[in-house]
Amino acid sequence: MAPTRKRPYRILIPLANPRTARDLVRIGAGLANGRPTEITALGIVEVPEGVSLSEGATQARTARRLLQRVLGFGDEEGVELRTLVRIGRHAADGVIEAVGEEASDLVLFGWGGPPSTAQAARAEAEATEFALAGRRGGPRPVFSPTIDAVVRESPCDIAVVKQRGLENVRSILVPVRGGPHAELAMRIARDLSKRFKAKVVVLHIVPAGIGERAIARQQAAVDAFVREHAGMRRASGMIAEANSVRSAIIKEAARHDLVIMGASAHPTNAAPDGRYLFGTLAESVASKAKPTVIVVKTRQAVGLATFEQLRAS
Repeated sequence: MAPTRKRPYRILIPLANPRTARDLVRIGAGLANGRPTEITALGIVEVPEGVSLSEGATQARTARRLLQRVLGFGDEEGVELRTLVRIGRHAADGVIEAVGEEASDLVLFGWGGPPSTAQAARAEAEATEFALAGRRGGPRPVFSPTIDAVVRESPCDIAVVKQRGLENVRSILVPVRGGPHAELAMRIARDLSKRFKAKVVVLHIVPAGIGERAIARQQAAVDAFVREHAGMRRASGMIAEANSVRSAIIKEAARHDLVIMGASAHPTNAAPDGRYLFGTLAESVASKAKPTVIVVKTRQAVGLATFEQLRAS
C-alpha cells in the first residue's frame, strides 16, 4: 500500500496591496520548517450593497493580474504559492469563506499601522455595521475592522504583521506575560529562527523593586518555558524590571530585528468588545516598536505548560 501523504500546512495571506507581499511570503515560507506547506495569496474585491456582485468582475480580473506578480516570491522561497480572488460585500467575509474552503491553518495579515483620523472614522462605521449585522463585538477596532471580524469568526490561527523589513534578522524577541497565545508565538519564533539563523530572546517584565529572590523565581520560570517550547540551543530567557510593560518591550525591541508576541489573554470579567481581540498592549507595541512585529492569536487548545502555569509552580 502506498504511504499516506502528509497533509500540508496551509497559510492564507490576504493582500490589500501585492507590493507588501514579499515579506509576508518570506514569513510564511519560514514557517514551513521542512514540512509540506501551501501558501495562498488572497485578493478581495468589495462590492457595495445595492450594486450587483457581477459589477466586481472587472476589478477581479485586475486583482488576478496583480496577484500574478506574487507567484515569483514563492519560487524564491521554495514553497508552493498560488493565488485566489474573492468577490463580496465585505473583505472579512471573503477571508472567512476562503479559510473554510482552503482548510487554512494560519491567516497571515499585513497591517499598515494605526489609521488616520479619516480612516479611523470609516473604521468605526464599518465596525458598527458588523455589529448591527449580528456579529459579536463593539465598535472599537483593535487592528482593523476586517482583521477583527476575521479573528472573531475564523477557526484557525491568526498572525498580524506590522512590516518594517526582514533584512538581516539575527535576533528575535518574544515578550511573554503568561497568556495562552505565547505557545504559538514561541513556535513561530522557533521556525523563523531556523529560517533566518537567528537567536531567540524570551522577555518577561516584572515590577521594579520586587527583590532578588522574586526575580530568581521568575527567571527560573522563563528558563523552564524556553526549555519546553523553544527546542533550540540559540534561545535564552531574560527578566527585566520596569514600571511600564509597554515601554520596556518597545525599548528592548530596538535591540532586536523581529518581535513576535502573543495576544493578551481575555480578562474573565471583560465585556466582549474589540479591545480584547488582541489587546491594546499588542497594538501599541506593533505601532511603536522599531523592528517588524508579529502578533499572534491561536485557536488551538494549549497543550504544553504556559508560562503562567510554570510561573505558578
